[in-house]
Amino acid sequence: MNMESHKLLSYSELIAPNRFDRILMPSEIPCHHLVYTSQFAYTPEFAEEVRRRVPASIDQDVLEIERIFGKKFRIVIQNGKIFDENADWRKISLDGINVIAEPERRSIDVLYCGSNIALEDRRLEQRRILRLDTNHPLSLDRLREYASNPKEEELIIPRWHVHNIYDNGFILELYFRNFAIMFNNAGIERLNSQ
Repeated sequence: MNMESHKLLSYSELIAPNRFDRILMPSEIPCHHLVYTSQFAYTPEFAEEVRRRVPASIDQDVLEIERIFGKKFRIVIQNGKIFDENADWRKISLDGINVIAEPERRSIDVLYCGSNIALEDRRLEQRRILRLDTNHPLSLDRLREYASNPKEEELIIPRWHVHNIYDNGFILELYFRNFAIMFNNAGIERLNSQ
């Protein structure tokens, strides 16, 4: 058993009610540096484990979003599809979302049509690093937990690269958001159990 326990991300701490873009998307969701550099994170088995967790995560996330904003979103996952009951013509098949894990490249891509999120363990100068500003809802202490250099002023915190995530509506954004959260949390759970 790991002597140091790492804290999971919660849905509520990834919502910023006072900002214009109030629900954080993957480019602002930190990935714990130990998950990012782990051997297991880029394997097809781990990617599939994360993929299986996403529908239940979306359900929990939507409940938290509704609680915080006092508004019903009516997001439904049913018969292998995710859709908004207010716009049920826009359905996304969960089987149509591809997850490609490449251990030799140390990368993972989540793709749907022309939209994707990706995470790659690259050399420091090429990494996608979360740039902090005062509007990030996570506290500085909390962000330091995720950084590979927690004692330095400019933190290095891995994050997801995003491409065209807004092209397929809020339901795909929600899927990508929850994949990023579950990737981190499933990885932390695995690290905590070692």
